[in-house]
Amino acid sequence: MRHLKDFLLDIMYHQEGTCLPLWTDADRARVTIKDDRMYDHRTLQLNYTTYDVRHEQDTINPSTDRRDVMMLANDDDPHAHPFWYARVLGIYHVNAVDLSPDSQAVSQHVEFLFVRWFGIDSDWSGGWAARWLDCIGFVPVTDDDAFGFISPAHVLRACHLIPAFAEGHTCSLLMTSRIARREAESDDWEHFYVNRFVDRDMLMRYIGEAIGHAPIHKSAPTDFPMGTPPPVDSDVADLRSDAAISGVAEEHAEDHDDEMELEDDDEGADADMDVDVEDDYGNL
Repeated sequence: MRHLKDFLLDIMYHQEGTCLPLWTDADRARVTIKDDRMYDHRTLQLNYTTYDVRHEQDTINPSTDRRDVMMLANDDDPHAHPFWYARVLGIYHVNAVDLSPDSQAVSQHVEFLFVRWFGIDSDWSGGWAARWLDCIGFVPVTDDDAFGFISPAHVLRACHLIPAFAEGHTCSLLMTSRIARREAESDDWEHFYVNRFVDRDMLMRYIGEAIGHAPIHKSAPTDFPMGTPPPVDSDVADLRSDAAISGVAEEHAEDHDDEMELEDDDEGADADMDVDVEDDYGNL
């Protein structure tokens, strides 16, 4: 409950950045959850803008394999990896009330995700310069930040993680847990590889310079040392060229068809959802 109260205080007082305040017990005591009720949702629809300025949507469902997400790294270190990764364990909202004397005690609708964090494998060299996929693994449960709460607004999109099959499974990161694992799971993969090549939009997030991602990459660090530009060798140059040509071709030749397909897909998704977050209380 302490971590949840800290998260609610951050949201209610619009605290962001790497130097978040250290909330005291007195601060936490003035925040209460209306009716002591937390609302659970099965799915989350994430809307995002692609590299070629189109609308796309990912559906996150903690009960399926579509449960891993990525967000911009909130790190002041210019050499840090540009993204953070997490596994969504639950999708919730609460009506939080600030009971401090100078507040009006009006409930505030707060949406959040309960996640299990991944950490970058410091013994592995990944990225464009190393020519290897980035390697991540679950943060050990002994770390106070192994689990946490995040706002859906901070999530960029779903990510594709490939288990490091050669390294096998482990129970050392977390003992038996009915919350962090599904019923049939009793252990974790030791590591995962982050698939930056899963689609064109994902690839352009790591290459950069995409029109649709421009506002994001202005503030996002890169996985290259400061002052050292990414290696624009023939492979990366070809990728950029192909992406640009493909984007222009699609815009002129398939724009109308894509818009119609998007509308059809949205209607089908709404029909298939058991619980639609958008229908309940608007887009997360």
